[in-house]
Amino acid sequence: MMDSPIRNDGVHRVLAWLLVLVVVTAIVVLGRLVPKDAADAGEGTGTASSAPAATDQQLNAARIAVGVAYLGQQYAVGSEELLSGVTEAGAGPVGAVRSAIVTGQLRDAAAATEQLSGISFDGDTELAIDVAVLYQNYLEGSDAVAVDQRARLLARHGWFARLAFIHDLPSEHPAREELLSAAAFTAVAVNLGMLAIIGAVLLGLVVLVFGVVAMAKGRLRLAPQETLSPAYASLFGLYLLGWIVWSLLVSAVAPVVPEALTPWLLWVFLPVLGLGGLAWLQLWGITPATACRQLGLVRGAGWWREIGAGILSYLAGLPLVALALLVGALIGFDEEGAHPVMEELLSGDRNKLIAGALLATVFAPVVEEVLFRGALFGHLRGVLGVVLAVIIQGVVFAVIHPQGAAAIPVLAMLGMVFAFTRAWRGSLIGGIAAHAVHNGMTLCWALLLLG
Repeated sequence: MMDSPIRNDGVHRVLAWLLVLVVVTAIVVLGRLVPKDAADAGEGTGTASSAPAATDQQLNAARIAVGVAYLGQQYAVGSEELLSGVTEAGAGPVGAVRSAIVTGQLRDAAAATEQLSGISFDGDTELAIDVAVLYQNYLEGSDAVAVDQRARLLARHGWFARLAFIHDLPSEHPAREELLSAAAFTAVAVNLGMLAIIGAVLLGLVVLVFGVVAMAKGRLRLAPQETLSPAYASLFGLYLLGWIVWSLLVSAVAPVVPEALTPWLLWVFLPVLGLGGLAWLQLWGITPATACRQLGLVRGAGWWREIGAGILSYLAGLPLVALALLVGALIGFDEEGAHPVMEELLSGDRNKLIAGALLATVFAPVVEEVLFRGALFGHLRGVLGVVLAVIIQGVVFAVIHPQGAAAIPVLAMLGMVFAFTRAWRGSLIGGIAAHAVHNGMTLCWALLLLG
């Protein structure tokens, strides 16, 4: 330790934690209010240029249902169950319209028009126009729909509109074959993916049992951890505050920055965080070498052994993550928490997709492990012990993410798994590797479902 301009006393400890509490609370409150306001603003009447809100769950369910029907295999699930899943995943009149389109594909045009006739528009004149166009499509044929009305429906309903316009095309038509083949690929890949996930969870259960037994017998021990200064708690709070400010600055300058550069502006925060963080800790009398050691930025037993240990730890945690996912399902996934990376995926822009993918698999694992498992968990462990530190940082990790209340159990459990990896190994390498693997697999799954 060097001479410190900031004293490591009770007053500064209280101030450090006050900063953390205020910033985390602000993020949680804003995260709950802003999406709600945005959603409220988009409800009611849609415009011809903007698609009405719809759930990703309905799109996924529809693609799988259409793909399974195209393959001619029901996998022990009848068409009624498939249609029911699409209907349940859709919300409000918009979801009902899109369910009717899927009905038209899985049954016939008459069934689609019958379902459309029972929809209440709730004063949404734009949706009423959509239904009128769909009536014409199913009663007179897709060629009868005017070009401008076709473009309008495609702009508002995307994949579902494409599905509606192929209902009377011959089976060998390229547009029909392209859409249905893609849906079939999604259906097959999702089924194979689910089998792989189940296998990984079962294997993880075996690893988890062996790990618990090894800990009980003293063969698996946690790495020693020195008590960290409240400087690390204040660093965590300042990081969250800095991220908010930086995001607002990026939003402010985005209109005057070339569009190709906009998705990469957040990356500038990485060196700012690194250099600024070291400078802040130095004010507390903590040298860069000491900071790296205390944060867990060390090689441990070697890069590859630490990476392997991280993946093994993640595998052992998968059964617990699966249980947390079930808890989230009980809470209900009706609340559409939109992660910024998903916006990049849905944009269709390759540059944004690459930037979003790197943000999820490189930026987030490195930054979040250093701040949550390095600074926050490292300080909490010395104050409260391992168990409480694991739980508290896991909950904080979950609530500041923008995916909604139903995602809190699974995000908290992931944070706990990564924290255990840090406590076990002493190094952040394993946690960063596990975090990157998880985000990478989630990204691939999302790309698969979204086509």
